[in-house]
Amino acid sequence: MPMLVLLLSIGVAALHTPQHGNQHCSHVSRRALAGAFAAAGLSGVLPTSAATLLLTEDGVTLRSAEIYSVVPDSTKTLSPTVKPLTAGTIVKQLQQCRAVFLGEHHNSAADHLLQSAVIRELHKERGSLPMAVGLEAVQRRFQPALDSFVAGRIGEVELEEATEWRKRWFWPFAAYAPVFRACRELGIPLLALNVDSEDLSRVEVGGLPALPPETLRSYVTDPEGFSAFAATTAFKEYVAYIVKPSYQMHQRMGILRTTITGQMLDEDMSFRNFFSGRVLWDESMGSASAAWCRNNPEGLLVGLVGSDHVKFGCGVPARCARQLPGGLASVASVMLNPLPSDTVRDPSIAGGPGGRLNFGEYILQLRYAPVPGDGGAPVIGSKPEDRERAAAVSQARVGSAVLPLADYLMFTTPPPLTKYTWVESSSIQS
Repeated sequence: MPMLVLLLSIGVAALHTPQHGNQHCSHVSRRALAGAFAAAGLSGVLPTSAATLLLTEDGVTLRSAEIYSVVPDSTKTLSPTVKPLTAGTIVKQLQQCRAVFLGEHHNSAADHLLQSAVIRELHKERGSLPMAVGLEAVQRRFQPALDSFVAGRIGEVELEEATEWRKRWFWPFAAYAPVFRACRELGIPLLALNVDSEDLSRVEVGGLPALPPETLRSYVTDPEGFSAFAATTAFKEYVAYIVKPSYQMHQRMGILRTTITGQMLDEDMSFRNFFSGRVLWDESMGSASAAWCRNNPEGLLVGLVGSDHVKFGCGVPARCARQLPGGLASVASVMLNPLPSDTVRDPSIAGGPGGRLNFGEYILQLRYAPVPGDGGAPVIGSKPEDRERAAAVSQARVGSAVLPLADYLMFTTPPPLTKYTWVESSSIQS
């Protein structure tokens, strides 16, 4: 497909904003933190929460976690549920996939400990079958440093320096140390997934056309699939629910005049450029993951990426699945320690009475296609073939009218002094 057509299709998706009453969800991105730190003249190391500081590297195991599968519902009742699973069951299910994406909160030590536990359990289950761990936290140019670390040629201090961690990622290196140690100990290759900051900054200034064609092709290896992915109603709903509110949050914070590299802009970054940077980021991680899977036919790629890149079906997992023969059947998405504020617009929603976690406060799915008799608002621009088109590019399963929050939800068992009551299942209308 000609690159001009590809770029035009991205613009169309970016400018479509459904007008029915979806709630929106926003997060503080790495670009936002970069802008905030640059504006304040600071270099950032973010603290972990008080709760996560109570955890030790040996204090979290997969078998002590609360685990649920999300069961979406495309009937007129729109009543998704969650089903509790054992650690043994989910390990067996995940190890049958080609790629598994664990959606993290970057500054949460608990999330990274849980990632380490999942990696160890999967490695134990797989035996001699190949496995790799992909990292959003590391940009592609630093792949040699990851190789050197796993091979034992450099240590953690040298790895932090070699990846320019404090300049390019900001969140504490120490929080990720359990993952690095597990991979080195077990001989699991580490894979750099992310776009180089210099390239992302160019896009934030001038959109995708600002990248040299060969650079764009290195990230977008499947231009026709990339274009088709942006043209579905499901994706447009996802953009309105996830990406547009994130842009608006950046506007309210007053940090859209700084790129990821700290370059100052004369005016706020346009939504088109912001959106283009976001989809390039997702496509880069999805494409790199899919390439490793294709090169390792019996392999399992475990991707460690931010929760916003995992949730509601149109982020990294779907972009990877689109490029694999098995589609969504070969990929799994997992949200780690999600809060209601990860799924709804109002971040003040933090739990039920007495701090209890209640799945009724979560948005477990996003409706993107009409469901006869559901009583919901019409989907702007919907077409009869919406479900088929979403399934064709691995955004949704065949016949589904909704985008589930994720395939699985995992919660770290709270440490002492923190008490929760876990409910087995609940439901909420999208």
